[in-house]
Amino acid sequence: MNGVIGMSSLLEKTDLTQQQREYNATILSCGESLLSVLNDILDYSKIDSGKMEIEQEDFDLRECLSGVLDLFYEKAAQSGLRLLCWIETDVPPQIVGDALRLRQVLINLVSNAIKFTHEGEIFVGVSVLKKDAGGAIDLAFEVRDTGIGIAAEKISVLFKSFSQVDSSTTRKYGGTGLGLAISEKLVSLMGGKISVQSRVGEGTLFTFTIRTKVGEYNPAVVKKEQRVMDKGFASDFPFRIMVAEDNQINQQLILHILGNLGYGPDCVDNGEQAVAAPGEYDLILMDIQMPEMDGLEATRLIRRRPGRQPIIIALTANAMRGDKEDCLEAGMDDYISKPVRLDELMELLEKWSVRRSAAPTLFGGGRTRG
Repeated sequence: MNGVIGMSSLLEKTDLTQQQREYNATILSCGESLLSVLNDILDYSKIDSGKMEIEQEDFDLRECLSGVLDLFYEKAAQSGLRLLCWIETDVPPQIVGDALRLRQVLINLVSNAIKFTHEGEIFVGVSVLKKDAGGAIDLAFEVRDTGIGIAAEKISVLFKSFSQVDSSTTRKYGGTGLGLAISEKLVSLMGGKISVQSRVGEGTLFTFTIRTKVGEYNPAVVKKEQRVMDKGFASDFPFRIMVAEDNQINQQLILHILGNLGYGPDCVDNGEQAVAAPGEYDLILMDIQMPEMDGLEATRLIRRRPGRQPIIIALTANAMRGDKEDCLEAGMDDYISKPVRLDELMELLEKWSVRRSAAPTLFGGGRTRG
């Protein structure tokens, strides 16, 4: 999927005929759909094995909701549906929790609501359910639609893994039957519960709660702009780069992206070659799972060298709890997951260029690690 989505994204930025652009958009859309299924399976596996970790960080709740709804406004408009949102005034603007997992639950519920609603509206609401003297808050979320509804006898199977209310639903609307099962488990991990009420032909109401507390409000909201590849990027953020990656398709993808940003990276096929490579590099993109020697062991050996040290960024498809910690413990500086996204890679290069400039004695000027 790293190769399919990555190469399609690169192809999208070249000169194409209208027909070629439509074909490529279809490839990219199918790749994203398949990646979504794979992510569902991976998430379910992580939750089922107890390896799902819920972050506890400050985030802007309204920005989170806005980001979710922005994904569906166009689709709702094309279907002639109204997409509404209401946040009660006593809901804190900033809360502590896992914005990514909250988004995942909301995206799943809103996506289902639009999928099964042919006319009317989808309403998303947030309110305060309870406040504790210790500062804990129970927030209640609701996603209500005017769709086809669910028969009472079918509601009991909604949150079961790989289940649909009936086989015709799968044929007509698609889906793996994992979305609601994952959502229920995520809500539970966030300290809440999820429930559903529905009437056939009238619509469905999903309600879930999360346990949180008030975060530190920061009114400054930075909007992310879509990044474009520019060969001048390497001049602004110069690095001598090595890519350690055994998969040829992934090699080609990374080298294309870096080349289009103006870099001329070297590439090796495994950890042994990375350790033995001549020359000094400012930054290494290090795959984790490679033959001969994996990225973790290669990093440990590089960190034992005296003198000048490169910035090492883990390049991996691993997403289990503890994987990032393993990378950092081995001596890596950062972590980027596959499929590699242009925006994420550019942000990492900017980030470490700025850090290196701010602390030249630590990066490329004699840093050692034991």
